[in-house]
Amino acid sequence: MLWETGTPLVHVVVWPPVAATLVFWLLMRQALRRHRVGVRTFGPRWRRTLDGHVAYYLALDGVERRRFEREVAIFLDQAEITGVGTSVSDSVRLLVASSAVMLTFGRPGWGWTDLPEILIYPAPFDERFRRSSRHVAYAGMVVPRNAIALSKSALIWSFRHEEPYHVGLHEFAHVLDMEDGRFDGVPCGLPAAAQRRWQALIEDELVRVRTGRSVLDEYAGSNEAETFAVAVEYFFRAPQRLRRQHPELYEALRDYLNQDPAERD
Repeated sequence: MLWETGTPLVHVVVWPPVAATLVFWLLMRQALRRHRVGVRTFGPRWRRTLDGHVAYYLALDGVERRRFEREVAIFLDQAEITGVGTSVSDSVRLLVASSAVMLTFGRPGWGWTDLPEILIYPAPFDERFRRSSRHVAYAGMVVPRNAIALSKSALIWSFRHEEPYHVGLHEFAHVLDMEDGRFDGVPCGLPAAAQRRWQALIEDELVRVRTGRSVLDEYAGSNEAETFAVAVEYFFRAPQRLRRQHPELYEALRDYLNQDPAERD
């Protein structure tokens, strides 16, 4: 057959194994890099930052803490975090990474891949990413396939206070929402039946917010995407309130994120 088609023998015998070997090497290289980063010593200064600011980390047992540290280190190795008009200390970088890892911690196979650049601004900003005027202020924003913007002051405030509001969780929830190319409050990776359930849940909750019947704050009434992002904040920051007043929404988040913070709390 090879002689009849005129295909050179080298294209059939040599190149397929070479290509397969190259793909395998690239995959193994990435896995080995993650392993090296993950087992690298998590320095005492980094650990003190988590001890002092990340309540989620403090609630973990010893084994879970080491895994959380490993996931944070891997995230920081992959993410590009840049200050815009402000410095970005290791502490701020750790708070960014902790926000992301909290969302994926229940599913160790998950990872944040192909993240856009994460831009850290000194304070809340307007729609043109300038220092905010009095009537417009954004603590965070996701520009699809372009950047994740976070206010440093809002991020630090989120970790220092116990209120449900948390800009890091909020913006990374938007990233999960938009991974399927849609900004609709339905997170990525769900089968069709689960997507329909999520859509109904989010639409119902949006109506409750807009009619004053939801525990979620009024910003959740902006649209379905904001309903989902604010619900994620409450899931981690006020889990018992969310479970008590909106059990179906809580259970959906619990199943999706494979975590049960109300029980841990």
